[in-house]
Amino acid sequence: MKILLTSYYYKPHVGGIENSIFYLAQAYRQQGHEVVIAASDAGLNNTRLPADEMVDGFRVLRFRTYMPGMAALKIFKYQADVRSCATFFKKLPFKPDVVITRNHVTGYAAIKAGLKNIAYIIPGVVKIQDREFAGSVASSTIVKKMKDLVFRVVFLNYLENVQFKLLKGCNRILAFSKNMANQVLSVAPMVADKIIITKPGIDAGYFDGMPDKPTAKQKVGIDKDTFVYLILSRLVRQKSIDIAIKAFSRVDHNGAVLLVVGDGSEEQTLRLLVNELGLTDKVIFAGRSNTPNIYYTAADVYLLPSTHETFGQTILEALYAGVPVVAFDSGQPGIVTATSEIVDKHTGVLAKYTVDDYAAAMKAIRERYADFHIDKEAVAEKYSWLNLAKSCIDG
Repeated sequence: MKILLTSYYYKPHVGGIENSIFYLAQAYRQQGHEVVIAASDAGLNNTRLPADEMVDGFRVLRFRTYMPGMAALKIFKYQADVRSCATFFKKLPFKPDVVITRNHVTGYAAIKAGLKNIAYIIPGVVKIQDREFAGSVASSTIVKKMKDLVFRVVFLNYLENVQFKLLKGCNRILAFSKNMANQVLSVAPMVADKIIITKPGIDAGYFDGMPDKPTAKQKVGIDKDTFVYLILSRLVRQKSIDIAIKAFSRVDHNGAVLLVVGDGSEEQTLRLLVNELGLTDKVIFAGRSNTPNIYYTAADVYLLPSTHETFGQTILEALYAGVPVVAFDSGQPGIVTATSEIVDKHTGVLAKYTVDDYAAAMKAIRERYADFHIDKEAVAEKYSWLNLAKSCIDG
């Protein structure tokens, strides 16, 4: 079969969605299918990427994204992108047998272009996730309040509508957790018969060739005897990194560091918070990395303070590295994740949604470190990209 994998961004962008596209492409190739990846031409730092190139052995085709010069015109960006992407799909040099999308803009464009057999691996529900984020943004000035209002009314209304049409028009909806499936049903109850609850995958060879933990710590510039709390994430408001930093300030951090790997719009704000808390010698900002496996290997505990995650791919990667996890329990108001479906008493500690309880969980996991036992082989067997690839096609 000819399979089209599509999302808004792809490499060189780094993230869970981009990784999933790559690993699904590998899984389909192993099954003998022909795979093409389609994404926007948006590169890093406002650059454009080639329209047609080979990336890691796969053909990547890109539609032209709208990059307005005037800030005011950005509110029309996604309308323009849907049109551009739909036109692009109509001119594809082949007819895909299956379309698998991880983004509502490209997925809806596929429907408008008349493509058939569309599977939507949903990354999040716009009406829930982005509305809650928009509502949490503090507006300190009249101008800022007006910008936030335009963002909520124009941007999010349009994207909510796009996603709703995709949910109704696609053939299969794949959700990584019961929590996510319930979110879908809350905005589109008529699609219940399309929803398939499945699991993402983990690359079984992800940690091949990694050194032992003491050596890994030294390789990332940390003393081999230091206890390492790790965060690996985009540094954006939605990830709630500030909660983990505040919690770290409330635990005994003698002989310990908080290692933050990633970059993003909140980095300077987080650095200021670290300075205010007097933790400049205890919190390490390592920047963005294309080799996160060495950081997982160096870690003793992985922290996921997010309140919204489609699934939590970094939790899987941490567990496969044998690293226990501290996260918020998804069985409480305001936490829209799958943590309680992944983490149990043998693999980590789930906290209530407060800084104090998160700190208590960090303290408990360090004190009872020997009690945690993670079966890495079981993790790899349970979370397989091949299984997800089959679910996208067969249901």
